[in-house]
Amino acid sequence: MPPAVHHACERLFYGRVYGLKKYLSGSGIKRAGKRLRVGKRNKTNLPIDILMEPYMKMILTALTLSLITMGSALASPATDAAQMHFAAVGANDVALLMRGYSDNAQLTWVGGPLDGTYTGADAIQGTWVKFGKAVGPLKVTVSNLEESANPKGSTVSANVQFESKMPIKVRYLLTYRDGKLVNETWQIDPKLTVASY
Repeated sequence: MPPAVHHACERLFYGRVYGLKKYLSGSGIKRAGKRLRVGKRNKTNLPIDILMEPYMKMILTALTLSLITMGSALASPATDAAQMHFAAVGANDVALLMRGYSDNAQLTWVGGPLDGTYTGADAIQGTWVKFGKAVGPLKVTVSNLEESANPKGSTVSANVQFESKMPIKVRYLLTYRDGKLVNETWQIDPKLTVASY
């Protein structure tokens, strides 16, 4: 976990706990007719700080995990475009697929009957039309979706399984520049593991 996220979680959490301790030490909560006071002893003869410590760690851990999950749930434009691309391949929606490509894009297909390199929108469109006629609609499963990005562009990699009668397991690489797909590698890999979530 990045140190900045950890420190932000600690500040938020301990600020909340301090407020809870003030509340517990005030007139807000009474247990067995006695007020619980911070630093004082209660029925277990332990300071409340010690009693609350395991709960503080659990809450801090839960808060940190939720922040990490939220960060991964917020997808980037390239990741969104890749997900839409995979779905369009599965639906055989060639028009939607072609909207994502730049004019001089390149598709490298490694393995299978369409093995080869296709450059330019017309060649790529013809390839997807052939593929759609051959396989029909496909169920799509995506796993291990990762993105590497810098100001010049983004590369998205994923393990994708397209399935109808037989599964087609593909290691996918998509490179985006200025919001358009410029390079696509479709690597057929029969041994690829695609975990469904």
